[in-house]
Amino acid sequence: MIKIFRNIRQNLLSEGKTNNYLKYAIGEIILVVIGILIALQINTWNQNRQNENYLKSVYKQVHTELVSDTLKATQEIVEFKQKGERIQNLLDGKINSIAFDTINETNYKDCKICGSEVTAFRVNSLNTKGYQLLKTLNTEIGIKNDSLPQIIDEVYSFFIDRFKSDNSVVSNLTAENIKDFERFPWYVDWEERRYNKQFLSYLFESEDYKKKLATYKIYVIKNQLRNVEYFMESARQLLPLLTKQIESE
Repeated sequence: MIKIFRNIRQNLLSEGKTNNYLKYAIGEIILVVIGILIALQINTWNQNRQNENYLKSVYKQVHTELVSDTLKATQEIVEFKQKGERIQNLLDGKINSIAFDTINETNYKDCKICGSEVTAFRVNSLNTKGYQLLKTLNTEIGIKNDSLPQIIDEVYSFFIDRFKSDNSVVSNLTAENIKDFERFPWYVDWEERRYNKQFLSYLFESEDYKKKLATYKIYVIKNQLRNVEYFMESARQLLPLLTKQIESE
């Protein structure tokens, strides 16, 4: 009987040790899991922080390029308006005939109104390195809770397409005008910038040239200039939003 009680006591002691061991093991597992979760949380926090810092650097790139593009656009607007004024003066016949008669071989190359207004054009373009970086970043990590990337994408995608379309139209129109000039006897002198009175008569008196000016005015002054001015308005609204994000903590 005593032996039986001893066995029971030993079994209870063994069970107690086992229970203590299980409790200890479970505690260790819990600690390991907590440690892993904390490490994962820290890693996620660090990664998010790195992403935020990189996103801010991309915003800085976009901001820098946008400032550069607005400065360029400002100059383009001035040149477009000057060109538009020259075209309008030609259409309205406001070129002084006395001034026209004073143009000769000596001063021809210095004559600002003696060039063709329909055979040269400005290519409109944007710096897009920052924009492309932003698109790549958004694809890789997904930018959430921030409407600024969407605004940037809308602005750039719109004006990239619009400027590309404008450039194509005006480039084709310019090429057509140059091709048409080939039929005139003064063509070579015009291309070589040599004085030719027949060419000047064409510029200031020809109805054919006035038609070209009118068409050019539509595509360059009304369309191309308008789109550059629209870009400037959009850029002025976007730049403060970028500045706010760049300066945020």
